[in-house]
Amino acid sequence: MSLDPRTTSYKDPGSVGQEELNELELAEAEAQGSQLYDWAPKIASRQIIDEGGEAKGGVQYVGRMSDIAQSTIHHLGKPLRLDKHKFMLPVYNSGDKRIVLKCSRQVSKSTTIANIQVTESMVYSHWRSLYVSPSALQTRQYSNEKLRPTVYQSPFIINNFLCKNLIDQVFEKTLANGSYMFLRYAFLTAARARGIPASRVFFDEVQDLLKENIKVIAESVSASKLATGKDGTELLAGTPLTFSNTLEEYWKWSTQCEWLVPCDCKIPNYWNILSVENIGKKGLICSNCGKGINPAMGKWVAFQPNETYHGYHVTQLMVPWKQDEENWREEIVFKYEKWPASNFYNEVLGLAYDTASAPVTRMDIERCSWPRKKFAKIDSSKFSERRTRESSGMQLFAGIDWGEGREEGGMYLGKKRFASFTVLTIGGYIAPGIFWPIFMKRYRGKEIDPEVVLPDAMNIIGQFNCHAIGADWGHGWGMNSRILKDVGRDRFMQFQYSSSLNERKRWDEGGFKWIVNRNAVLSALFQDIKNEKFLFPEWEVFEPFAKDILAEYVEFNDRQRTMLYDHPIDQPDDALHSMIYARLTADIMLGRF
Repeated sequence: MSLDPRTTSYKDPGSVGQEELNELELAEAEAQGSQLYDWAPKIASRQIIDEGGEAKGGVQYVGRMSDIAQSTIHHLGKPLRLDKHKFMLPVYNSGDKRIVLKCSRQVSKSTTIANIQVTESMVYSHWRSLYVSPSALQTRQYSNEKLRPTVYQSPFIINNFLCKNLIDQVFEKTLANGSYMFLRYAFLTAARARGIPASRVFFDEVQDLLKENIKVIAESVSASKLATGKDGTELLAGTPLTFSNTLEEYWKWSTQCEWLVPCDCKIPNYWNILSVENIGKKGLICSNCGKGINPAMGKWVAFQPNETYHGYHVTQLMVPWKQDEENWREEIVFKYEKWPASNFYNEVLGLAYDTASAPVTRMDIERCSWPRKKFAKIDSSKFSERRTRESSGMQLFAGIDWGEGREEGGMYLGKKRFASFTVLTIGGYIAPGIFWPIFMKRYRGKEIDPEVVLPDAMNIIGQFNCHAIGADWGHGWGMNSRILKDVGRDRFMQFQYSSSLNERKRWDEGGFKWIVNRNAVLSALFQDIKNEKFLFPEWEVFEPFAKDILAEYVEFNDRQRTMLYDHPIDQPDDALHSMIYARLTADIMLGRF
């Protein structure tokens, strides 16, 4: 007996711009609907034939992954059926190498992962899969409440894939065909999960995992092709919190498929992207006409086709078991009316929600970037490696934000340790009020050694013939003293942030440093970006540094009764402060601050 996954011909979900939704029939999505969303298991059996064409006596069962799962797995004491989970069929059957599931709570996210992990382990002998969550408790719950019942309460699996001497531990399980299912957790470090060879990695509760840990652990599948003849795959799933977490980052890199539900109030159809506008008192309604609509008629539509990850947004508004009037009132309407908005958006809609606000957006930065913003026939599309004709008449200034080269954020002795790197910025005013950072560099990997950073930075500063240098005072005092000896007091200044200073700046003669109001200088920079007083290179060049700016958020501090800027622990903001130090140095030297 063997299992053979033969997926029916699968096409990516249709793609459409949001402005086209009210007028387009989505014919491509309709055409594939009967096949893509057909949940009923269809298993064919045939004799196993050897290479010489002779019958070997065994039987082979052929079907899609969803067919095999439904034919072999019992769930809650009954055969698994996906009639209420048709929206998950592409996750079972598409064969996509990289999948992102952005889900609300209680939509069978973890159950789907367990079904796929077990099914693949049955189908492929000596298969290795790896499940990773942020905590030991979450992994233990998945192992005991999802994975173990799937294996040990399914008669077909018991009869064909279980025998004596198999491993059945919380963090490791095996089947009789030699397949391994590893389970690990990784919050602040990837150490427990790294280095395990696997052909499929499942990342659960991704919103609480660090991006760098995911990258390290994902390397587990790099040798899959050599070991099994199949490309390694990864599936990331979670429930979004704020816009600044890991799940949202991967969602941005995905096809961003939404479940669109049609209404016949327009010809040919009005297509609803499910949101709060579709919440009626008794059920799901059309956001255009208010008439009831049936989510079972929905189709997946990609809003960012051709991206690396295939992304699916699963919300409670689309699941069948929420649609009867009583459940809808209790599970949807009550929560919508009574819950805080952040909880409702996260838990029910599967959408990010920020109680804090972003001081600038990507659009604000792009308005300052080439080619949206140009200046006097100067090519500012790229960073310069040295002085050019365009910058030959400028007074240039350097800004250095010292960092520890820490790839991951974390906690140490109860204190936050942010991800941080040393960043060098060189820039100047191309015109009154227009600051142009013409060069930026982030020191990573082997370059984090101070004996590498300092000579390299000073060499670059020398090539640009910078008029003066500014750097942060706290972390880099040892480095700063060496720069001070090298260039002298007239060409070097140090900056210390203060959140309680009642003025914009104050000179500390004894410490040889400027103490500046942190909120004031950050607010000034963000406002000047919004007012397009910066000249940035094109987005593709500037993006690695722009993310440091976008990582910053502002929120109200109840204890201090003031607005404060902060950033996520695993997202550095060193490029932002490096730019601030370069501009502060220019402003002070030019008498503008």
